[in-house]
Amino acid sequence: MEATIRNNYLMMVLYLMNKISNMRQGINEDNQVAKIYPDILEQITAEIKNTYSLDISCLKDKNEMLQAEELLGKLVSSIINNDDKSKM
Repeated sequence: MEATIRNNYLMMVLYLMNKISNMRQGINEDNQVAKIYPDILEQITAEIKNTYSLDISCLKDKNEMLQAEELLGKLVSSIINNDDKSKM
């Protein structure tokens, strides 16, 4: 994955993690970051849904929110691990 695209992808994963964490804690905020890369946001949402059968665009309860945060954390780890391998 090209560096710029990878960085944008990583930024959107982190955005989703933050958004879901805030939702779980009852914090409502209007964050405009999602409007910057809606195509990447849709790609991440589809990837999580296809791989783990969890639709992060409509989480129903705190357990699903925690599961989404965990899956997004794994995605961040995967991106970072792939970066480390490419530097070797």
